[in-house]
Amino acid sequence: MSATNFSGEEDTDDDRSGDTGGRHWLIVGDDESSPQIGVPAPNKLTIRLVHKKTKVEKFAQFRKMRENEIDWNNKSHIKAVSMWHRQYFRRNAFPLKKKNIAYTPDEDDFLIIMHRKIKNAASGSTRIKAPAPATILDAFNHFFAFKTRTSAYGTLIPTRKSRDEKSFNAKLN
Repeated sequence: MSATNFSGEEDTDDDRSGDTGGRHWLIVGDDESSPQIGVPAPNKLTIRLVHKKTKVEKFAQFRKMRENEIDWNNKSHIKAVSMWHRQYFRRNAFPLKKKNIAYTPDEDDFLIIMHRKIKNAASGSTRIKAPAPATILDAFNHFFAFKTRTSAYGTLIPTRKSRDEKSFNAKLN
């Protein structure tokens, strides 16, 4: 097994080697929880990970303070260790998996037009049942997802992935 050492003080080291997400790494000897005030946890000052496939190890050591200088009852000491601990996991081992992509003006326009059509249909003499958000999402994704588009300047714009239901419901509300 080869080992890679990281300073971790500023959390600027990044050795993901093309990995996508933390599913490739296992925590060795600890969990990813942060230390608590009043509970000595010197094990939280070192993080050891092993890659599931390659068995390469990653080591990170908290270096802002020495272990014997840390007062486990001092809120600022615990905060420093906690922040380093969380940041290391987020940046190097278990990055956030979902990337939020803002809605574009044409997507907003689509939703405004859809809303107006539904509102106009509902204001007529015939009673209608408003479509469920999932139905609107299907129409939305059918209209936008995976289509090649060009910008106003004639350059190709990357295709859009389908919007998920959670993101879409948040947009509607």
